[in-house]
Amino acid sequence: MAPGNFPDWSRGERILYGVLTWVARFMGAVPPACSQRLGSWIGRCLWPFAASRRAIARANLDKVYGERLSPAAKRRIACRSFVRIFEDALVLLTAAQMPTRLGHRICVVRNEDFLRQATAGGKGAIIVSGHLSNFMVMVGFLGRLGYKIAVLVRPLAIRPAEQVITDLRAESGVRTFDQGRSALALVRHLSSGGITWFSLDQNARTGVLVEALGRPATAFAGPVRLARRLDLPIVPAFVRRIGPARYEFDICEPIRLPPGEPGDEEIAADLTRLMKLLDARILARPEEWLWCHRRWRTAERILAERAARP
Repeated sequence: MAPGNFPDWSRGERILYGVLTWVARFMGAVPPACSQRLGSWIGRCLWPFAASRRAIARANLDKVYGERLSPAAKRRIACRSFVRIFEDALVLLTAAQMPTRLGHRICVVRNEDFLRQATAGGKGAIIVSGHLSNFMVMVGFLGRLGYKIAVLVRPLAIRPAEQVITDLRAESGVRTFDQGRSALALVRHLSSGGITWFSLDQNARTGVLVEALGRPATAFAGPVRLARRLDLPIVPAFVRRIGPARYEFDICEPIRLPPGEPGDEEIAADLTRLMKLLDARILARPEEWLWCHRRWRTAERILAERAARP
């Protein structure tokens, strides 16, 4: 999309959009394995300077593992998790511009019949997952396979960067909904047979208290509330790396929740059930999860405020 379509952008934003678009197009011509190696090099170069992210990751690992892992093991997981952000990001830039026939070299889908079953008869479905491995490359691959898929995102503060990412999603057939502004459009998308991808492991500033990796955390009620209100199946699905620039997408059996307007206790119970599925995947491959974000920040604040009340 041309930046001329954004009249409120500054000249600097237009220039940045052009530069980022050029970089994305260049990466589209790079072999996926080379993209991963370049991302690994960038991540390892930046790791010594990412003091705040190192501190967040190590604090999170302490919360989850305590004394069960040595400090050295926690440092290795934190470093690998950080480096993989850059590896996966550059592979994503390459994969987002590959034809579907070549995308099969990067993406392997297991149990696709479960997704076909969930969307049979033109019904919509809700995919729930987490920030495991290169989850966004699989979203794009599903779009290229012909699924009517959308993602719900919290837009980046840097508008040109967000627009480039949105452009790449659109080229893969993926719609993008703003987390705070697209409720009606999202309902229409699901009601017309669309699929929407939700991440369970975001720190929800206004969400439901659940347990994540053995600690109180907040989660968005959206996927459960929509599934019950619209009588749609929830499809847990998780990504893992199976080789250099190769990923496996494991689709689980659809979960059917009772239709209707759920109460707070029902929402919390449903989210806890889904969170346990994600927890098991994270603990099986901790280096593939995003440890350097403040997953428990809001829950810790809420509990501290409750404890301070007379």
